[in-house]
Amino acid sequence: MPSLSHILSHPHPAPIFSDAQSAGIPRLGDTRLDGQHDEIHALVRSLRTADPRSMLEAFDVLHAHVLDHFAMEEALMALNEFSSKECHISEHAAVRQSFQEVRAAIEAGRPGVAFRFAQQLLDWLPEHADALDRHLVKLLFFQKTGGAAVLLHRLSS
Repeated sequence: MPSLSHILSHPHPAPIFSDAQSAGIPRLGDTRLDGQHDEIHALVRSLRTADPRSMLEAFDVLHAHVLDHFAMEEALMALNEFSSKECHISEHAAVRQSFQEVRAAIEAGRPGVAFRFAQQLLDWLPEHADALDRHLVKLLFFQKTGGAAVLLHRLSS
């Protein structure tokens, strides 16, 4: 996740996607994580379309949901001896720090920072989910079944 200074210096107006999957957030095959990723995506979209009067509320709802999501993932990692736990938690810590910095910017009268942060979050989430969350889901599946999951993709014609 980029730092606040990077977010401020690199405005990135990108399209808002209609759903999490079209935004590139991969389906992992775990209903808990997939559902929460969908909710995070929807809340980020709400933040991006919030007017100045409702921005802080939309930001706080997103922040609370992301914190809950991270807590759930971190509990799963701890319970299941996830080998990449430190790297995963480190990324979560960087996002938590960014949330604090962005909230301070909103309170200081710079709402544009929240819009840029929302886009950065949308850019970060697919890679994070694919690189780190996917490995957690594989571990959970293996521990539950003793085998490896097979993921099928539909090819578009």
